[in-house]
Amino acid sequence: MKLRELETNNSKQLLRLVKFENNTNKQLLRLGELETNTSKQLVRLEQNHNSTTSGIISKMEAMEKQENKTMSVMQTQINKNSERVAMTAHPSHAGTISNTIMKFDDVKFSVGVTNLATYKSTGKFTCEQEGLYIISASVMTKTSGAHYYIRLNGIYISDTYISGQSFVHTGTATVTRKLKPNDQVWLYAYGSWYLYSGLYSKFTIIKIK
Repeated sequence: MKLRELETNNSKQLLRLVKFENNTNKQLLRLGELETNTSKQLVRLEQNHNSTTSGIISKMEAMEKQENKTMSVMQTQINKNSERVAMTAHPSHAGTISNTIMKFDDVKFSVGVTNLATYKSTGKFTCEQEGLYIISASVMTKTSGAHYYIRLNGIYISDTYISGQSFVHTGTATVTRKLKPNDQVWLYAYGSWYLYSGLYSKFTIIKIK
């Protein structure tokens, strides 16, 4: 009787062990599936991360290219602005002048001219930037027969003779020349005659190309 009971108990314990083993195997399978799913998720996360990082890098490179393009456009505009040259000047004093350089030392406007002090003291405009220039002068006088030249490096490039029947009269001249750095342009009064100052007489130089 006791032997049967012992066998029965052993059989029950074996069944329990089998169930336990089966449960353990199932849990191991679940752990394996969980590990597999986790690995898949990690791979997906890594792929998403790489894709996101690649997208960010692409966007950053695109932004950098755009910034470089913008900077290039700005630099081009700055260079163009730095190439602008223009000046308009008038005589600061009226009076009789005789065989001399005409000093239009009252500069009302200038851009791209850095040597104005020298120009004001000498009356000679010194080219700093090579290009095509318009050179224009308008002179008012009360002397009939007033005579002046535009000179480039000492060479006459314009000859203006002012004659009139009224009390005052004006003589104008406009020429175009290709100027190189250190070329000098000035007005020269020939003979003796009266020059009006202020807005009545003007000297203009403009770089057009």
